[in-house]
Amino acid sequence: MKKLDRKGFTLIELLAVIVVLGVILLIAVPTVISTITDARKDSFLRSLDQYVDMVRTKAQTGTFKLQYDPAAATVVSLRVIDLDRTDGDEAVSTFGAPWVTQKTSSSAYIVINNQGTAGNPRFKYFYAAQDSDGNCIAITLEGQGAREDIKASADACAIPSITSSSTTLTIPDTSKTEANATKTVNLQSQYIYLPNDNDQ
Repeated sequence: MKKLDRKGFTLIELLAVIVVLGVILLIAVPTVISTITDARKDSFLRSLDQYVDMVRTKAQTGTFKLQYDPAAATVVSLRVIDLDRTDGDEAVSTFGAPWVTQKTSSSAYIVINNQGTAGNPRFKYFYAAQDSDGNCIAITLEGQGAREDIKASADACAIPSITSSSTTLTIPDTSKTEANATKTVNLQSQYIYLPNDNDQ
């Protein structure tokens, strides 16, 4: 009787393959997670730029009142902008959580301020946004936000909540040359909720 010459993998060879696959996973998984997070942060910034574009268009057509006094500002909650919403759906961030906007207050908004003079206006648009999972960006000039500005904790951003009774807000002052210059503006026009808004 002939002996069959059986060939196969030994236990050591199988363990070596498993170890190699484990090392590959240890390297690959964090890289994939980091890439996904970076993509979400990029989308977060792009969506805020889209909100700014929508507010700019509505301000130019008179829907939102522009304040020519450099010491005044207009604030518009993301709740009142029809981007990423259909038939009463809540607007959500690219992290999948709703923006922190209620009928009476908002921690996700666009601020419009004249950073020129009353006779020579230079309207600047700023955004501040926080979602219900805590992903946020502090008040930032449009187009100036970066991935590292997006934090995973609302405490790290310290975004002031705007209500219909809010009177002032501190924003970056782009008319100054020194870094991190700010100014406090009076909130003259506030758009926190839609007229037919029934939720609290």
